[in-house]
Amino acid sequence: MRIYGRKYKKNIWKQKIASQILINVKKAFRKYKLDYWLSDGTLLGWYRDCSLIPHTMDLDIALNIKQYDSNLVKYFLGNKITPLITVFGQLNDSLELRLEYNGFLCDIFFFYDLNSTHLYAGYQLGRSKMKNVLSKFNRLCSAELFNERHLVPCNYLDYLKEIYGQNDWKNPRDNYGEWSSVVNRGEKWTEDEYPNVFNT
Repeated sequence: MRIYGRKYKKNIWKQKIASQILINVKKAFRKYKLDYWLSDGTLLGWYRDCSLIPHTMDLDIALNIKQYDSNLVKYFLGNKITPLITVFGQLNDSLELRLEYNGFLCDIFFFYDLNSTHLYAGYQLGRSKMKNVLSKFNRLCSAELFNERHLVPCNYLDYLKEIYGQNDWKNPRDNYGEWSSVVNRGEKWTEDEYPNVFNT
């Protein structure tokens, strides 16, 4: 395992909180038989640092919208460990669930079919619909993080390069700026839609 970020001191407190969040989230996914995967910064931390990426205060989890189960929202509402604090987007576009535990966030992104070759997960920048666009993949593989087994895309290195660029992901930094995979085609939430895009 290559550890590009080894020079950064590991934050034991953050590791413990992140581990508890992941265990509880995995418990929910198993209960409803949903296939999730580590994504974005959490996938990068697993691959590059064998931990969390430096300076992060959140986890990134993903699954396909085709596996959406309304029981998932019910599970996290009022959950003692990882309560649901915000629902972004709408079921048919850019849905995201945000959980929180001891000041540490967990974002659950739902991926949608963009076309025959690509998927996207949406997030909100004001009224703009931002899309994290990635190539479709067919398989998930088992990986270990904080002594627990989780799922990652089997082509994880290609996945990371699509998000962060061919080599930019190798060196830890405070802020990666705009990801290589993020696009906006001028789409915006309408005035009628926008009040329902953020639900707390």
